[in-house]
Amino acid sequence: MVKMKVTEKIKIDYFSFSGLWDIPSACGLEIYKGEDCSVVIASELYRDNPGTTITDVPAQLATQICNQFSIDIKSLIYIEHNPETITKLSFYEEEFFRVHFTVNDNKPDNPRYEKISRLDLESLLSES
Repeated sequence: MVKMKVTEKIKIDYFSFSGLWDIPSACGLEIYKGEDCSVVIASELYRDNPGTTITDVPAQLATQICNQFSIDIKSLIYIEHNPETITKLSFYEEEFFRVHFTVNDNKPDNPRYEKISRLDLESLLSES
């Protein structure tokens, strides 16, 4: 994993975005800008999200975030976060996925998911 020196951090508890068919949607958002890359963590809000889930529109959401926060899509490390919900079912445990995109004409496409641990994410964000 690449390590980065964070130069700017942005945290938004309720970030509004345009989902499928332009349906108003929302997610939690953390952005860690560094000299060589930016890490974006989009968190699912479950019941607090009025529209599309983050997993349904990863490329569309990444594009909106990059445009709004002046992030170069080629230096983006995009993470989807599914927070734990209080339940005994294992599929509601906290999960992190690094989403890899193919970039064509400065637009992300063809998302590929890689499950990572919280420790992997913390290591990624630690200063080198």
